[in-house]
Amino acid sequence: MKTSTTYGPCSDGAAQSQLQRYEDLPTRSEELAAFCNELRPSMFVDAGFWFQSRNGEIVFAKRKKHNGKCLQAVAAEDPSYPKWILGLDEVPADSKEVIQTALGQSANAQ
Repeated sequence: MKTSTTYGPCSDGAAQSQLQRYEDLPTRSEELAAFCNELRPSMFVDAGFWFQSRNGEIVFAKRKKHNGKCLQAVAAEDPSYPKWILGLDEVPADSKEVIQTALGQSANAQ
């Protein structure tokens, strides 16, 4: 086994040691994330960890103002809050897509 293999974005020594030990693991970050998600799906539905799926509904996770509340209900009751989130630069694109879908559904329900 080579000990000088470069594993792309994984520069952490412990991570490299594990990747070298388990040669069947993917070596690129994106591939490793997909592999791990396949084995143990994330409870979050987005990369920004804004939302979780509970009982078939998308709910806010780890956010104080609407923690545990259904996104669809918040979009209907307080549409300025999800719209505010859409304007934040640090919110990942997939988190924004979840909100945009909810806003579209709440507009259609009215």
